[in-house]
Amino acid sequence: MNGVWKTCSKQQICANPGLEHRIDWTDPKSLDNWTQETDMNCYSGWEIGMFGSCGFIGYSLMGFVMMWLNSLKVGRKPQIIIGTLGTFITQVLIIAFPNQYSRYFFRICLGIFRLGWVNTYMLCCELFPKKHVSKITAIFFFWDFSLILLISTFYFYYISVHYLYLLIGALILIDIPLCMLCFELPESPKWLIEEGLYNEA
Repeated sequence: MNGVWKTCSKQQICANPGLEHRIDWTDPKSLDNWTQETDMNCYSGWEIGMFGSCGFIGYSLMGFVMMWLNSLKVGRKPQIIIGTLGTFITQVLIIAFPNQYSRYFFRICLGIFRLGWVNTYMLCCELFPKKHVSKITAIFFFWDFSLILLISTFYFYYISVHYLYLLIGALILIDIPLCMLCFELPESPKWLIEEGLYNEA
């Protein structure tokens, strides 16, 4: 009131829906994420937690998708292309449709399209000698669990509290090059031999 803002808690805001409020972006604890974007600040914990759970649901469904594609005798390269392009398209849709329920669906899709990442790992293990498999596994796990976390932490702490710039940057610097690169990958020699395509292997 009168240009003066006071600090209030989440409970105060949620208890007074008509209360005019804004986020103090100078506070280091403020973070612009999907909860803010979809106006879910006053939603229950399980509804917010569903963002993460939907990713695991999609990851579980990915196993069934892989079994189905393998039953159709689809090679590793097509599965990598499907997963990589699917991930890119889904992330673009996440930016285009900032809606709670669409985000749930897109998180499931991202989990399913992890089949591209899994098949890339399996292809690398099949292309390189067995003595390098442990190194390949370490690289993939470092990228998947450590590097992304470190980059995200650095970004939010030192660069910006707004996640959108990070997502757009990832699309430009990582996803687009990967989409182009996946078409240049060779097919799995193991799969070619199993299908009797000895000359191609």
